Amino acid sequence: MIDLSKKVYLKGKRTDYEKYCEIIRREYFDTFEHYQKNPDRKIIPGLTKKVNEDGKYRGFYGDTTVFQLDGEAITRIKTAQDFVHERIPGLLARRLDPNFFHITLHDLNNENDDFSSMFGLRERVKETSKKAGKIFREINEYITDNPEDRFAKVESIGIASGGFVALMMVFLPSTEKDYRIIMNLYNLFDEIVYLKNFLRIHLTLNYFNTEKFGPDEIRKTMEVTKNFKKTFRLKLDLQRLAYQTFTDMNSYETIFSVKDFCLPKKRE
Repeated sequence: MIDLSKKVYLKGKRTDYEKYCEIIRREYFDTFEHYQKNPDRKIIPGLTKKVNEDGKYRGFYGDTTVFQLDGEAITRIKTAQDFVHERIPGLLARRLDPNFFHITLHDLNNENDDFSSMFGLRERVKETSKKAGKIFREINEYITDNPEDRFAKVESIGIASGGFVALMMVFLPSTEKDYRIIMNLYNLFDEIVYLKNFLRIHLTLNYFNTEKFGPDEIRKTMEVTKNFKKTFRLKLDLQRLAYQTFTDMNSYETIFSVKDFCLPKKRE
């Protein structure tokens, strides 16, 4: 049986809520200092595999687990996307469709991984989907028995430049309880596909284009992100946690979500 209320271990190390928040805040603010001193951008394969030279999204296949957002949350988050597009439109790839906005829980497989062929990747995705389905069923059983743990709240601390791969809204869990729910969920999927780094809760607003940026563009971007002052508070619904596949960074398909595993109520 899973337990989303237990103490959190991140990559095997006991990490409490306050420590996690301290790490994320430090990483976020250190980025501004770094690019102020070193206004240089390295264009990495993590971007060029996803975005082509004219700012359109390349075919890029894989699977992931995400928290889907409701319409009201998407409308609010879109104001942040509008904010950056109005100020640095020439530095960004094609606008991401807000309908696909999501909070990533745990990435699984994709073309960045070491697969010898697309066939091998698709076979791994098939295997992963079966394992993920079992976990989704367990999550549904857990929140049925523990309805007080169905929701997890997060709040944003600002927009990050994401190593100049993508602009991301960075979030922190609102409370210790929210932290435990999210990170214990993450650890369930880490048993399927182990990731090197622990979860940084984020929402991708848009990818950058693949052109070379000079110091002026770097500093302008950092100024824009720093000047975005709005805070977003989201209530993530575990029933809306979804297993999705994608064919590029602007095309996601929900294969199943936790609510699909809900059993009909028995008649009295």
